Amino acid sequence: MAFREKLAWLTLLGSGVAYGVYFLAIGPSVDFGRDNMVAIIGTFGPVAVFHALIMAVGAGALALAAHRDANQKADERDRAIDRRASSVAYLAMMCGIILVGVVAPFSAPAYKIVNAALAVIVICEIIRQIMIILGYRRGFHG
Repeated sequence: MAFREKLAWLTLLGSGVAYGVYFLAIGPSVDFGRDNMVAIIGTFGPVAVFHALIMAVGAGALALAAHRDANQKADERDRAIDRRASSVAYLAMMCGIILVGVVAPFSAPAYKIVNAALAVIVICEIIRQIMIILGYRRGFHG
């Protein structure tokens, strides 16, 4: 398995764990931020830091285990896979942000719009990592 594919798996799993807890357990159960938008940052911030710690420790462990692969520059295939994954995630991001920014203000309170925007960002990063994994597994890099 390529080093960048391992990083994609790590990011996918780390995002799923960290943000899954936030969006599935914390977000819907509490109307935090209704009167104080800083409460969203106070709740989302530690989750983002937890995700960063997962990534730092995991990437460090992967780099130590595969020191030679970790130091290699991205080749044409790696860049093509990243480019394709980013373009798919970008299209999803644009659709999601248009819904959040154009439709939601007419039907949802501010704190729900902020959480929806955060969810769109996380979902698009998950889509990007899935596309990277598929690129290495199935060769979707054209």
